[in-house]
Amino acid sequence: AEEQHKAEIRAAEVRRRDVECSLSREVETVAALERALADARAECSALALRESEQAAEVQRWRDRDESLTRREDAASQAAHDAEQRTRAADQRYEEAEAAFAEATASVEADRERL
Repeated sequence: AEEQHKAEIRAAEVRRRDVECSLSREVETVAALERALADARAECSALALRESEQAAEVQRWRDRDESLTRREDAASQAAHDAEQRTRAADQRYEEAEAAFAEATASVEADRERL
């Protein structure tokens, strides 16, 4: 009975060591998973920051594009206005030229009568 008791104790000791080894491996696995999780969180944070920076850059480009579009529209309007003023000035010049020709003809006619 004593031998059987010693054998049971040895078997229990072996099982205890197996459980300790298994527990140790589980603790190492949990630690590795925690490190991997921390790395993944850090990567997610870095990616979120990068995404935020890229979104800000996209917004800056959109703002520049809108600003350029407004400037382009203003320049186009200014060119259109200048074209209209040029046409009006050309019209006034033609009218003045015709009036001058008429006045010149009238002066010539008056000279001939004198």
